[in-house]
Amino acid sequence: LAPELQEAAKELSEHDVSEEDVLSYTLFPSVALQFLHERASGDLRPEPLEPLPDGGRGGGQQGLHLAPMELNVTLHGESYHVRISGSGRTVDGKKPYYIKVDDKLEEIFLEPLQEVLASGPDAPVSTDTRSDAAKGERPKPSGPGDVTTPMPGRVVKILVAEGATVAADEPVIVIEAMKMENQVTAPIEGTVKAIYVSEGDLVNSEETLIRLE
Repeated sequence: LAPELQEAAKELSEHDVSEEDVLSYTLFPSVALQFLHERASGDLRPEPLEPLPDGGRGGGQQGLHLAPMELNVTLHGESYHVRISGSGRTVDGKKPYYIKVDDKLEEIFLEPLQEVLASGPDAPVSTDTRSDAAKGERPKPSGPGDVTTPMPGRVVKILVAEGATVAADEPVIVIEAMKMENQVTAPIEGTVKAIYVSEGDLVNSEETLIRLE
């Protein structure tokens, strides 16, 4: 990947860029260029969130449950001040949100899996947007042949099929995380007993993606 990064850095020489900018340009050239031009011109602005009816004060919306725009989050005993600054356009079902965590601006992507209409406790409405295959929970790792991802990400490509024989350290699946594609290898030599994911699925580190025996 080093030659590609060096070439990308040369192409971006007119911009003041970081290593993350160069990586973004290598993976998503058109999106990254637009971002860099807008940032350089001072036109980079997150899309404002849509206002609530009646300014969120109630009015004719009886029983309206408000969603927080600014909140304190406590995780593992540490408290963080979080404020939602704006959002971007939804692409492939994922919507970017711009949030400030202790005054540091971060970009996160949300993909709704289940939606609830917050119209009051007497009229709950739930919509599950997942496919039938995605609704089943993946098993937690329990054996040496369980393939997991070291960090949350998206399945880009499955490199094996059920019944296939694989060697230890052989790549079996490709996961995209932190804008980089990473090959996940087989922890042991064995046969592919089950594949619990499909390409495009979002996965977590505490889930078994593929089981080997």
